[in-house]
Amino acid sequence: MRHLIAPLAVLAALTTAACSPQDSAAPATAEAPAPPAAMTEDSKTTQASLMDTKGNQIAPAALAGTFVEAESELVLLADGSYRQTLTTAGAQLSSDGIWIPAGRASIALTPIDKAGETVRFTLVSVDDIRSQDGLHHFKRKQAP
Repeated sequence: MRHLIAPLAVLAALTTAACSPQDSAAPATAEAPAPPAAMTEDSKTTQASLMDTKGNQIAPAALAGTFVEAESELVLLADGSYRQTLTTAGAQLSSDGIWIPAGRASIALTPIDKAGETVRFTLVSVDDIRSQDGLHHFKRKQAP
């Protein structure tokens, strides 16, 4: 009987230790997660450093506007968002998302839809942008 009491006492001590509350005064070592890249100040700073193929600086507000190619339309907004409607072979495809600088004299359009693909455009000028795949050439829509 004495041989049975000792293991029970050890088991009771272990159970009590495992169930006792942890010290809540210990400082937390985990840091808060960083905000998404699209919402950081670095994105805004980078967007302010656009240039065309000739090396002319372009402010995002100056690039903002509506660009057209035949029946297709690309709208770049100064806040870094875009809307695009492509008409090809009688079908209309629409996309919206964000645009950011993507190297010298180019921007990347990244759709919100995760199934969509990022497309890069070359900034020929503030009024002339071309897709880097050579399929689209958009010019600024002139006011009526």
